[in-house]
Amino acid sequence: SARVSLLVYILIIAGPLIQSIQSVLKPQTFYVHKKCFQREALGYVNNQFKAGDMVYVYWNNLPGYRLYKEMYNYKFKAIEGQDVRQKSTDFHSYMNHLRPDFDQLTSASRIWVIYNNQFLTDIGDKVDDPAWYYKSREIPPLQLIKEFSKQCKTKQQFKSSDVTVYLLEWKNQSHKRM
Repeated sequence: SARVSLLVYILIIAGPLIQSIQSVLKPQTFYVHKKCFQREALGYVNNQFKAGDMVYVYWNNLPGYRLYKEMYNYKFKAIEGQDVRQKSTDFHSYMNHLRPDFDQLTSASRIWVIYNNQFLTDIGDKVDDPAWYYKSREIPPLQLIKEFSKQCKTKQQFKSSDVTVYLLEWKNQSHKRM
């Protein structure tokens, strides 16, 4: 009976003990599934940012951007993308509603686009509402990148588990219109 109690005690303690030792020896494995890469993504943009560049933060990454812009003195000020999903009926009308955001980017020589891969809804959203936005098989921000790719070419990309950054350049410098 004392052996059974000791065995149960060892089994209960073994998991947390092994996890703790692993986390001390390899800290990069500690809660890697909960790791957020906002700081790294925004730091990447900040380090690569040049005069004449503009940064566009898609609406689904605004909470992370707003937090880190308060914590770090970035050399860029981003255009904060509007959430116009409820005003729109499909991706075509959605892109038309985003036109005021896009028009601000035409003076840029290069455009940084930042979006979140995981948070595709906003706080308080109903599940899969509006339906047109979520029925696509690919993540909705990729529709934004497709729109940009009509006039821009990808120069660099930073991709993590939760944040993606594209550096885009105009295909034709004299015809900048999204």
